Parts: sequence; C-alpha cells; structure tokens
Amino acid sequence: MNPGELRNRITILDPSGTVENEVGEEIPTLKEIATVWAKVIPIRGKEYLEAQKLRPELNYRVTIRYREDIHPAMIIKFEDKELEIESVIDIASRKTYMELNCVEKRVKTNG
Repeated sequence: MNPGELRNRITILDPSGTVENEVGEEIPTLKEIATVWAKVIPIRGKEYLEAQKLRPELNYRVTIRYREDIHPAMIIKFEDKELEIESVIDIASRKTYMELNCVEKRVKTNG
C-alpha cells in the first residue's frame, strides 16, 4: 500500500471510558485513543425497516497503519460521522497496515 493514500483524518474512540459526575456516579463516555491518517472508502449501503423507522446503513472500509490497541468495540469519528468497527484485519499478517470494516448507522423517520 502507498502511504500517500492515507489522506483522511480519523479519531479512534473507546466507549469503555467513564467519567465521574458531581455526585460521584460513573457515567459512560468516549475516550479518545488516537487521531491518525486513514484511507476511508464507502463500500455499500442498504436500508431496512425497524420499529416503523427507515434505518439506512452504510458500510466503510478504513485502512490505517497497524496498531495493537484497536478492537471491534471501538468507534471511529470521521468528518461528521460515527462509524462502529465490526471487524479488525491485519492486512497480510505483517503488522504494517490494518483494515477496519465499519458501519455507520443513522435513524431517519418515514414521512
């Protein structure tokens, strides 16, 4: 892969972080892991009905330099989108680049 193809800036977030509020309760929050250069490609989209709402689902393939701290429970912030990581693949098992298969889900009502 040509490193010049990594021209999109993304932020990797971990939803397992927590913050303590003013009364001492633990509140779940997104913890920023890293901001890196990536190649983001939309690969397909589909729509389905769920509870009387039309739910579009867009899939993306995100390629970044290899990192050991990325797992499928994480979220990618790309432009104004939040992408949920579905799978993490070490390309060619060489620990140089990794491919993240992601899905962006948005809710849109009918009518």
